[in-house]
Amino acid sequence: MKDGRTVHPDDPSSPMPRSRPSPSALHDPRDVPSTDVAVARRLSIPLSLAVLVGACLLPALLALAAMIYVDYRAQEAAVLNEAVIRARTMRFLIDGDLEAAESGLQVLATSSFLAHGDLGRFQDGLRDAMRTQAVHNYVLLDPDGRQRVNTLLPFGSALPTTDDPDRFRSVFEHGKPFLSGVFAAPFDGSPIVALGVPVFRGEQVVHALVVTLEPGQVIRSIEHDLPRGWIAAVIDPSGHIVARLPDQGHYVGSLATPSVLAGIAGRAEGITDAITKDGVPVLTAFSRSPKRDWTVAIGAPKSLLVAPLHRSIAWLVVATLVALGLVLWFALGVSRVVTRSVASLIEPALALGNGQPIDLPSTPFRETDAVAQAIREASRKLAAAQHHAYHDPLTDLRNRTLFDEMAGRQIAQAYRDGAQLAILAIDLDGFKAVNDRHGHAAGDRVLMLVASRITGSIRGSDVVSRRGGDEFSVLLVDVDGVRTRQVAEKLLAVLSQPYPGVEPSVSASIGVARYPHDATTLPALLERADEALYAAKNAGKRRVAGDF
Repeated sequence: MKDGRTVHPDDPSSPMPRSRPSPSALHDPRDVPSTDVAVARRLSIPLSLAVLVGACLLPALLALAAMIYVDYRAQEAAVLNEAVIRARTMRFLIDGDLEAAESGLQVLATSSFLAHGDLGRFQDGLRDAMRTQAVHNYVLLDPDGRQRVNTLLPFGSALPTTDDPDRFRSVFEHGKPFLSGVFAAPFDGSPIVALGVPVFRGEQVVHALVVTLEPGQVIRSIEHDLPRGWIAAVIDPSGHIVARLPDQGHYVGSLATPSVLAGIAGRAEGITDAITKDGVPVLTAFSRSPKRDWTVAIGAPKSLLVAPLHRSIAWLVVATLVALGLVLWFALGVSRVVTRSVASLIEPALALGNGQPIDLPSTPFRETDAVAQAIREASRKLAAAQHHAYHDPLTDLRNRTLFDEMAGRQIAQAYRDGAQLAILAIDLDGFKAVNDRHGHAAGDRVLMLVASRITGSIRGSDVVSRRGGDEFSVLLVDVDGVRTRQVAEKLLAVLSQPYPGVEPSVSASIGVARYPHDATTLPALLERADEALYAAKNAGKRRVAGDF
């Protein structure tokens, strides 16, 4: 809670009727002012007691207001903190699911059936994939938007041209994956989103392989992790609702409410007041994906705060009436303790939001201890979500995103220190035959063994990642050309050793790019490493290529 104040009322003096001299003690009755006589006649003991009670009740009511305010702010802080953490965690989970779907598409796009134009067997492979993946449909598109394969229809059926070719134009123009907003499926009008990757033939993009996902498939990883009464929504860049919990099918495809759109506009993360599609006032926490430009919004109904507030008022009023003096003293003391307890959670909550380790103090209240436990649990979930978002789930190596981030930092450090570094692009030779002959389980074992061999062959300061499929990248820090060649040839040797139970043999081709010898930026270094890798492949595979 940002601002909790405790009101310390001054004890008012109790008004008491003034004692009056007896008439016999007066020298002259006319010496008594007429107004004093009138007050003496009107002021009675019951009225004096009522004034006294009122004077005592005033500080009690002030203490009551302070207690209610502190309690309300504590609950508000807990709800807002949990909502922000949940929005961020859900965004990480959804990003991770989409990354996994994109990686799966990239693997399917390398199918030999597709490369040789055997679309019938390629469609059979797609349908096999659908049995193990929660997807709506696979579609293979030409650059003109004409469908070549659609898993919803038998192979050989007449296939339509997509209703909006421009939706997939970026795949062919830029050769990069894309993610659409929500749109109506051509066959049944149900809301879907599309994720597509390019299919290359040489340097040219000849097809787009697209998987369509239903809203429930987008949000399935978080549907069991939402408190009762809360609302979660995924909003695409155009402001349309991609998925929503609860009432999944009722609002998908429609625009989010103006209050939500205004609150999230131009902001990566934050909290805003909003009204839901059902007309429910909510405190909305949101987090936007920097890569996908989708926003996860979590709404906590304000009634969650109002109901406990009413209960607190009733309890405190009754306690005040039963033992006014005790409650006054106790309320003032407790309010200070509660304020300190709530304030002690601010720094851990901020540290959690910044991804730093948290240190939670012990507090004397179950409520604040519950908030502390929620922060601990959120920290655990956030750490798990961050690990999942930045590491390959099979090999536990760093993924493309984390590798690029770490490589960028190392290049900046090398520029400042005048140091050298190198990037190795590694691709396995013969790996596809392992999957075709032994199955994907054997292929996964090979990939895990490859990751182990690479990690065991480099220094702890070097960085290795799996970029997808059978492609790996290695960043060598503070190395010259001679050392780079030694490490590359060592990796070539260990990766070309036999893999137990696998035939035919698997080897590796390695492309090398050096900083600053070949390039001075990360994209350029990655491109030069890929070019060197292609050169190694074209020269017969199982070799290292690069300018040392």
